[in-house]
Amino acid sequence: RETRLVARQTNRKDVPFGAEIVVLLLGFFGLIAVSATALFIYERKTNVNVESFLDALLYMTNIFTAKPAPFVATTTFGKIISVLSLVLALVGIPFFISEVTAATMSTMKTGDPQSTKLKALFSAIDKNGDGIISQDEWEQGLLG
Repeated sequence: RETRLVARQTNRKDVPFGAEIVVLLLGFFGLIAVSATALFIYERKTNVNVESFLDALLYMTNIFTAKPAPFVATTTFGKIISVLSLVLALVGIPFFISEVTAATMSTMKTGDPQSTKLKALFSAIDKNGDGIISQDEWEQGLLG
């Protein structure tokens, strides 16, 4: 089942792999930039730590990467923006990773040698042939 949002199989050519990654990266960095802009607008007059847009950008980059923020938002809107950005990061980063993984996996077509090797490896581990690797099959496959 196709779950990717960037490129779907239709009657047109599929979006190139590199283009999918670029679109996702631009969206991710755009989200950080928009959040930093909103924080800068509301915090620049009351927070002495926000002297420039780069301070707000550093703050949002830290929020999105789950690092401690270099300062604390002082206005109500600044705090709301920080919380919303953290929630978006918690949802957005796993989504970004899953989209990149889906895009990477879709490049392995049926005739691709890598796909053939993966299928052979899966078949070697899946002893009973049900298409599901049980814990015992997994352990036996790892231990050899």
